Amino acid sequence: MIKLASGEIVVPKASISKSALLVIFDKKALKPGRNNISIEVLDDKGDVVDRVNTAFLAPENLDELK
Repeated sequence: MIKLASGEIVVPKASISKSALLVIFDKKALKPGRNNISIEVLDDKGDVVDRVNTAFLAPENLDELK
């Protein structure tokens, strides 16, 4: 299971790759400028087994995002 700061996304274990993770955001959830993102990987019991902190720099005009 992958838990995002904005909610949870359940992903089958077989599809979790340590090399890449695609996260799609709703434009309404973003703010102009820096958006801090924390991704937690949980085991079946809900315990955190890995955590990645990163950021996404959105344009000042969010309408530029497609």
